[in-house]
Amino acid sequence: MNDIFISHASEDKDAIARPLAAVLRARGFSVWYDEYELRVGDSIRAGIDRGLGSCRFAVLILSRSYFVKSWAQWELNALLHVEASRKAQFVLPIWHEVTRTDVAQFSPILADRVAVTSDTGIDAIVASLLRVLHGEESAVETDPLADYEVLYTVHQAHYGRVLKCRRKSDHALCIVKESESRCVDLAALRLLTTVQVENLASPSKVWQAGRFTYEELPYVGGIRLSQAVVPQIGGLTGSVLESCHR
Repeated sequence: MNDIFISHASEDKDAIARPLAAVLRARGFSVWYDEYELRVGDSIRAGIDRGLGSCRFAVLILSRSYFVKSWAQWELNALLHVEASRKAQFVLPIWHEVTRTDVAQFSPILADRVAVTSDTGIDAIVASLLRVLHGEESAVETDPLADYEVLYTVHQAHYGRVLKCRRKSDHALCIVKESESRCVDLAALRLLTTVQVENLASPSKVWQAGRFTYEELPYVGGIRLSQAVVPQIGGLTGSVLESCHR
């Protein structure tokens, strides 16, 4: 029996499906992936049926390309049927450049499941899958801050927090902002990563995990604006705030 079946749209091969399959194989796992299993003249549907029946788990890469495929609903039904017949976890979802709302429009059942997002990178995705493959967890989860050493919390509010961190890859200081996804515009944040404007601290990386959205921002040393502008008052209020806003 194979370890993993990878369900995906062909448009997502280069970005995630092919590199994910390669890394998993390099780790010693047997992977049913169409480029490995199917040959010219093979029946695609028969091959997929065999693959689903011979795998311990199915990785489902959900993307806008997947949602519009004519066969996507059939394959999803097949995946859920296998899971129901086994009465055990089988489908492991990966969200590729989609939101919970996008997934819910395609399948409300899938939107309610814990998923890992492709923004976290192949290494983080594999780490999540390995925990399931090794039986260490019953859901796909990953530490969204695994790439950082958290030094301290700069600010915390009811909708999220701001953390001073050190990147593990190069030991550079940075800021990671954690916000509830309902409070931010993911598309706008991703657009900001492409903007380079003087005096604007644009995020260099944006990703989602669970119900939170994360931004990596450059670390700029200094003091709080309230201390710099009105050190004796300690906050921007009333006419002072109105004047600064103008």
